Amino acid sequence: MLHDFNGENVMAELQEFIIENYDKNQKIIIYGAGVYGELCLRALQVYGIEVYAFADRRTDLLEYLGVKVIRPRDIKNISNAIVLITSINYIKQIVLYLKEEEIENYYKISKLLRTEIDKEDLSDYAKRTREDPLEYARKIDDYEKEELTINNIDLVITQFCNLKCKDCGSLIPYYQKPCHFEYEKIVLYFDRFLQSVEYIKELRLLGGETFLYPDLVRLVDYYCNNSKIGKVVIYSNGVMKPADSIIEKLFNEKVLIRISNYGKLSKSITEIVDVCKSLNIKYEILDSMIWRDMGGVERRDYSKEQCINVYEKCENAKCPSFCKGKLYICPRAAHGEVLGFYENGIDEYIDFTVDGVNYNDYKWKIEELLFGRNLFGACFYCNGNNKWENAIPAAIQIDREKEK
Repeated sequence: MLHDFNGENVMAELQEFIIENYDKNQKIIIYGAGVYGELCLRALQVYGIEVYAFADRRTDLLEYLGVKVIRPRDIKNISNAIVLITSINYIKQIVLYLKEEEIENYYKISKLLRTEIDKEDLSDYAKRTREDPLEYARKIDDYEKEELTINNIDLVITQFCNLKCKDCGSLIPYYQKPCHFEYEKIVLYFDRFLQSVEYIKELRLLGGETFLYPDLVRLVDYYCNNSKIGKVVIYSNGVMKPADSIIEKLFNEKVLIRISNYGKLSKSITEIVDVCKSLNIKYEILDSMIWRDMGGVERRDYSKEQCINVYEKCENAKCPSFCKGKLYICPRAAHGEVLGFYENGIDEYIDFTVDGVNYNDYKWKIEELLFGRNLFGACFYCNGNNKWENAIPAAIQIDREKEK
């Protein structure tokens, strides 16, 4: 049994969609207009099965891959409908919603995803997703076993940065007196968070500039030895190369150094890569010349529906951030509060700094925060990180001389 976001029990097991049992008179609704929705659609098309609609919460999305998009609230009005769940980050939320609406015919698609699909019919993202054919099944398995697995989480370890980017989505240039966070407190608070989590696929250490953090090696070593963490990712802007003696201590099968390429600003990329190659340390280079304009920190005059749209389309909504002992939905929500630009609501973060609390019971709170909402107060102070809109050149520097 699982608990819903109010602590009530719900059945976890999902029925499998079986092609042979499909009645052609049933109207198929794919819940989730994303990459697994695309794979589901293309698999059904292989069998000559027509999809009636996608269901998605984004109110401005009217069509996806040539199929109409309806709102989840409209599903109950469609006769003889069956729902195929493809949104892997919100499985529990979707099941709870369907149960509340008394919609009974919903299914997982683990077997359907094994269908051979012509790659020419797929987007580049879908092709990459197909490279890990078991990811969907793992997410379903986590749900059915009541396990909380998190794809990725940012662990903020420093406010210092060696760039001053005008459009920094994390608002780092606003820190007038940046600081490094104490190793002991980071470990204490994040370990409390880990008590309620079964597995973190990717723990992202960042700031600021991660290589400026004085206890980086110690922190990396600590989390590499934690069986709940699959990968420890060190983010860097490639401006500086740390001493070889530092980098060589980062060698571990779990470690990945992920470097943003900002052109001339990232002047040390070649040196960092050369050292990584010589030490057999895994690394990635991100082509980071385009950002999205998330705007200033002033409050927008959004309606509630507009704010929901900002959240639903925002890539940062998939990037929870752990900062100063608190869990936030995204980096901007975290740094905006720390900087004093706004206060998140009491139910819009989780505080792990309080002593004497049994954090083993926080699983449902974490699920509610990360998967159970459709907007946050911080969204009213942001344009959102929307990959379809507001493209701007990355890492434009603030003129430090004009600031003086």
